[in-house]
Amino acid sequence: MGKYFFMDKEKQQFFTGDETILEITSSLPEAIDILQMYGLGCAGCHIGSYETLREGIVNHGYKDQVFKDILYDLNEAMGDSIYGDSETTSTVLAEKKYPIITEQAEKNIAILQDAHQKKDWYFKVDLINSENKAPQYFLDFVQKPKKGETIINKEKIKLIFTPESLKHLENYQIDFISTEQEQGFKITKIGD
Repeated sequence: MGKYFFMDKEKQQFFTGDETILEITSSLPEAIDILQMYGLGCAGCHIGSYETLREGIVNHGYKDQVFKDILYDLNEAMGDSIYGDSETTSTVLAEKKYPIITEQAEKNIAILQDAHQKKDWYFKVDLINSENKAPQYFLDFVQKPKKGETIINKEKIKLIFTPESLKHLENYQIDFISTEQEQGFKITKIGD
């Protein structure tokens, strides 16, 4: 197993960014998916055996905030792996990333979970059709994620996004609307 730095269970600071990419991916296989989510194909690159995570990100021209986001995601995934909360076949995405789930949407997903007796299940968002101007989504509860799907942990619920839906939903929000004209989940672009 590669080296990693454990500082504090609550902070989940296992990686500092000064480890080689190979050390990180050897310690945490999910790191490959996390890096790919950011557009970094480091796992298949021979430079990863001696280039640090920090160097790799800088050499690809990413800003410091992207480095911090990747480091956060890697440390959270490692903490989940060690402390038994791991979704070993999926990527755990930091809450601060898109898509945004509104409080109203989260509340109504939790209500549906209770009503359908799916308390510990995940709420899955899958893109069915993006060919036309009005994409369609499939929303449903599933027991566990599939390989390559991304998890967003919220206070009351856990959501799963397929890679296609996650790409499409960047800069979008999922809300729950209840008016005289309509009721249900609504996915809209932020700023529209």
